[in-house]
Amino acid sequence: MIEKGVVNRYAKALAEIISREKDPEKVFDRIFVIVDALLHETSYRFFLNPSISKQDKFDRLSSFLEEIKLEDKYASFLLKVVKNNRFRVLQYLKKPTKEYLYRKLGIVEVDLTVPKKLTTETEKKFVKAFEKKSGKKVKLKVKVDKDIIGGAIARMGSLVIDGSIKTNILKIKEKLTGEL
Repeated sequence: MIEKGVVNRYAKALAEIISREKDPEKVFDRIFVIVDALLHETSYRFFLNPSISKQDKFDRLSSFLEEIKLEDKYASFLLKVVKNNRFRVLQYLKKPTKEYLYRKLGIVEVDLTVPKKLTTETEKKFVKAFEKKSGKKVKLKVKVDKDIIGGAIARMGSLVIDGSIKTNILKIKEKLTGEL
């Protein structure tokens, strides 16, 4: 198991590099398409095989990154991960890198659960409301869940706003049964 601190150091370094790009979110997506390819079962076994030398792993990764024409700074980052014998870090890197990157860019991700698909206009209203509340740019991730009946549940970092009808009904039920 990899230490969280090690993952966070790599994630922070990668987020710092990506944050300087003209379109950091696009670069983030490209990097993690490559990371996902490296984490494919065959590659994963190769890079974790202790009988294969570190140099062979480094050379294989280097030629792959040259072949796909990955920018030097990102190729260097991935090669350093392999050189430091930290290949396992890659499987835990995406989420913390995104969190550091968004923090650096002043973006907050909001998970919104609703009972039915929202119109574009309604999504924009939610984005505007959350931007006002957070003071940051909002990336809205909408999930449809018919079980919440009506209303919505929003998660913005550690803040949860539960305005679902189902929760309100449960609160009323609790009050009524508790008061009787």
